Amino acid sequence: MKNHKIIAFILACLVAISLMSCSRDPKAPIASKIEESSHREKQWERISETNNGTFYIDANSIRRDGQNVTALRLIDYHIPPEFEGKKIYSGEIFERYDCTGMVVNQMKIIAYSENMAQGDVIQNFDNLNRVITIDAGTPIERVFAYLCK
Repeated sequence: MKNHKIIAFILACLVAISLMSCSRDPKAPIASKIEESSHREKQWERISETNNGTFYIDANSIRRDGQNVTALRLIDYHIPPEFEGKKIYSGEIFERYDCTGMVVNQMKIIAYSENMAQGDVIQNFDNLNRVITIDAGTPIERVFAYLCK
């Protein structure tokens, strides 16, 4: 049942931000970087906006390691998706961007009951390890360009 919940939430997020081509990545998530970014004061920088939502990056979470960049991304939904009868107004996604491979690995997603990662945590998905191909013209492409410049 837990896997069905994870799949339902991920599908809602992916539809809302128009991402495609998910697959498994053999690399394990970097737990210490996730933990480190969750204890810092967040400095949200607006990157993009679509009909589905507004997308931000926490400037304090950005870490570079060779061709890889890890960062915390925020989505504020204009039309909140529902999960188990509760509306999701925002979601934080901890990601690792491969700047030469043009892919992003989603490692953790936290869904919130209010905008800007406020309110109650509706769902917390650790160790997702989902790889998303970066498609042209999508919000994730703008985030990629911002982080991998």
